[in-house]
Amino acid sequence: GSHVRLSYDGSDLFVLIDNAIYIVNEGELKEIYRAAERINGFTADNGYIYVTDKDSSDINKIAISDKSKTLYCSVNCGKHNSFISDMTIVNGDLYLLQVECADFSYFYGSGYWRGALIKANSDEVKKIALSPSDFGTEETFYSPLRFLAKRKDELLIMDDGVVAENGEIKQKNRLAIFNFADETVMFSDMTEQLLYNFNVSF
Repeated sequence: GSHVRLSYDGSDLFVLIDNAIYIVNEGELKEIYRAAERINGFTADNGYIYVTDKDSSDINKIAISDKSKTLYCSVNCGKHNSFISDMTIVNGDLYLLQVECADFSYFYGSGYWRGALIKANSDEVKKIALSPSDFGTEETFYSPLRFLAKRKDELLIMDDGVVAENGEIKQKNRLAIFNFADETVMFSDMTEQLLYNFNVSF
């Protein structure tokens, strides 16, 4: 199926479909940007869209008015098979979710599965809660896939990965809560009841 994402910058709605980004104009889609291959993530803010293409560590900033493109920042995605899974902008800072994953071998114990929250601007790229080992831990990300919502001074993130424990591959599904003030991340098991207890908004 098609790879579809939405982004709203406060005035306009933007739609990503596979390798192209469109602005919704009077019920019609007007193309803003098209890549050669699939676009992993994008977000819109204040007259610009920020986008990362497949297998690229570059975040490009594209002016909606004239479609001009400039390099905003570069992110070292680390291991092979790493990619940016989602992005959003809060208070002028660009936040990215990075995933590093590879297939496992039950016989040889190879593979890795971890990720990070990245805070980026034109001057600095900072990785938050990235495991120093090949797998995520209880205090770091396993596989951060989506920004779910913003709540007061926090970002809610879906963390969905796997870990090797006692010779077995186990699924990890968690809610990560990032605090803007002290830049810490708290992790909790993902349950419907937990989500219902949060007053969230985008």
